[in-house]
Amino acid sequence: DISGVREFQSDCAVRGETLHALPRIAALYCLSGLLILSLANLFFRIPSIALISVYLSLIISCLFVMYDTQLIVEKKRLGDNDFIWHSVDLFIDFIIIFKIDDHLD
Repeated sequence: DISGVREFQSDCAVRGETLHALPRIAALYCLSGLLILSLANLFFRIPSIALISVYLSLIISCLFVMYDTQLIVEKKRLGDNDFIWHSVDLFIDFIIIFKIDDHLD
């Protein structure tokens, strides 16, 4: 339903929450797909399923980077100027991405 999506976007656009909400929703769908792929890989042992699950994990991690970035922007807007912890949050997200990338080799 396109009108429902437009209403959601207009409601969230008041405070710029569209980018804040979409990574959480997309990550939920990707995590569900990752769970299904992992269960399928337990039974069928198809190498392409394992590769798809690695790429899906990479997408999820990128969505978490988007979410944390928007969270940092919102915290800064509310007056939280602790840039060291903000950097640590993003650093941990990027470490996870490089750890997943290491599984591709």
